[in-house]
Amino acid sequence: MTPGERRWFLLNALPLLFLIANLAVWWWATPAGFQRFGSVGVAVAVLMFGFDRVSRMKRGRSLRRMDDLMLAEIGLVVLSTLQWGYGDLFHCWSHGSGWRTCE
Repeated sequence: MTPGERRWFLLNALPLLFLIANLAVWWWATPAGFQRFGSVGVAVAVLMFGFDRVSRMKRGRSLRRMDDLMLAEIGLVVLSTLQWGYGDLFHCWSHGSGWRTCE
């Protein structure tokens, strides 16, 4: 896989696959399962961050410049952390139970 293909995969395909899986978990899982799936998002973002940094070092590019992939990583970490912390409340609210923990 070339660096360009790897970058496209990390920027487009991986977050899209995670979004599809996240929607499936939201629809069919329990509130606790949806909340726990946020930890998977944090792990995916950490992997994206690591692969991006290694590829930058191999190509001799600056690690200080922020680009679109770094913004995607930051966005995924923020959203996944919120889901990990408050996913059960959002799941209950979106399924019509209000802002409380589902029983």
